[in-house]
Amino acid sequence: MWSLLRVPWTRLARSPRSLLTLLPWACIALFFGWTARGRGADDSLATYAALPLPLLAFAAVGAVLGAKSLGHAVSGLRALGASRPAAILVHFLAAVLLSMLLTAVVGGAVAALAHGPADPPLARDVLASAGASALGGAAYAGLFLLGATFGNGAGRSIVLAIDFAFGGSSVGAMLFPRGHVRSLFGGADVAELTARQSSIALPVLAALFLLLAFLRTRRPAR
Repeated sequence: MWSLLRVPWTRLARSPRSLLTLLPWACIALFFGWTARGRGADDSLATYAALPLPLLAFAAVGAVLGAKSLGHAVSGLRALGASRPAAILVHFLAAVLLSMLLTAVVGGAVAALAHGPADPPLARDVLASAGASALGGAAYAGLFLLGATFGNGAGRSIVLAIDFAFGGSSVGAMLFPRGHVRSLFGGADVAELTARQSSIALPVLAALFLLLAFLRTRRPAR
C-alpha cells in the first residue's frame, strides 16, 4: 500500500501546473488574514471557510487525480499490477491527506495573522483553527472524490456548485460540509447541532462520501 502511495505523489511532482492551482486560494485566504491583523480572526476565518477552504480541497483532489475522473486515475495503478480496491484506497489516502494538510496549514496561518487581543491565546487559536480546517478539508476531499466518479472528473465541479448553492440551507446543511465548517468557525449552527456535534458530523460525512465513491469505482465501467 505504502509503495503504491508513491504513484499519486509522483504525479503531483511531475505536474507542477496542477499544484499552482492551489496557490491563488491560499494567497487569498492569507491576504484576508493579513488585512485583519490585530482585529481578531473571526471574520477572516469565516471568509476562509466560505470560499478558499473548499476551493483548496477541490484543487488538492484535482491535483492528486490529475484533473481526471477517479476511475481514470485508478486505471493507472491497475496497469502497474495493483488490485482495484488498493488503487482506489491509495488515491483516497493521498487526496484526503493533501487536502487536510493544506487546509490546516492555511487555516492556522489565517488565525495567526489576524489574531487579536479578544481572541483565545495564540497557540490555542492557531491549533483550533488548523484542526477545524483539517476536518473541513477531509469532508470536502471525500465529497470531491465522490464527484470525481461522475463523468470525466466534471462531477467535482457539479458537487462544488451544489455545496455552494445548498450547503448553507436548512436542508442541505446537514448533508454537505459547508454549514458544519461554518459552525466550527463561529457561524450559525446547523439545525439543532452544536459546533462540537458538527465536528463529529464532518468526519462522518467524509467517511460516507468515501464509501459511496469506493462503491461506485470498485467495479470498472462497462
